[in-house]
Amino acid sequence: MERRRTASIATVIGIAIALGWPFLFFWQGSKSIGSASQDVGTIVKEWAFTLLVLAIVLLWERRPLSSLGLRLPNWMDLGAMLVAGVGTLVVAGTAAALTEQGGHVLHDVNALLALPFALRLGIALTAGICEETLTRGFATERLLEIFGKPWIAFLIVALAFGLAHIPRYGLNASLLVPTVTGAGLTLLYLWRRNLVVCIILHSAIDAMSLLLGPAGHA
Repeated sequence: MERRRTASIATVIGIAIALGWPFLFFWQGSKSIGSASQDVGTIVKEWAFTLLVLAIVLLWERRPLSSLGLRLPNWMDLGAMLVAGVGTLVVAGTAAALTEQGGHVLHDVNALLALPFALRLGIALTAGICEETLTRGFATERLLEIFGKPWIAFLIVALAFGLAHIPRYGLNASLLVPTVTGAGLTLLYLWRRNLVVCIILHSAIDAMSLLLGPAGHA
């Protein structure tokens, strides 16, 4: 059992920012990835809130980045990443197939192809680095410290991650795709407590969709 840690004001505010920042922009709505101006704006927002939370960790909590699970992965970590990656892709792929059978297309391939390769790469890397730092490295780690129960941290983070994608995916079956992906990444973090492998896996999953997917239709 994890040892519980008393939550400081800094930690509570950090969790609220890490999990809650996407909800600040719900009123703006969202389109599928493919609008360059919107995608650049999303990249800027994600980095801004990530840097804000990192500042809270270093300057307010006065804790090292290792408190976010930031460490070099070993062979066990990489093996766990492969297992989690395969499992997540199978389940998320099944959810995506069922969604597409319902007539919903997650991303407009033509719109994606119109985006510069560098921008698509930037979207994938930003999602991997920023979203994992906020949701797994900070929120999951701190919730685990506070409650001492992995399942509580898992439920809160997985639910928040899924709901944060409502503007892009809609409140329908297609929301299963990011929710399942987020759940898989959260389980991986709770398993290995290594932020780096979560960043690599998240970036790779997004790159498969944003880079390899459109390439197959070119």
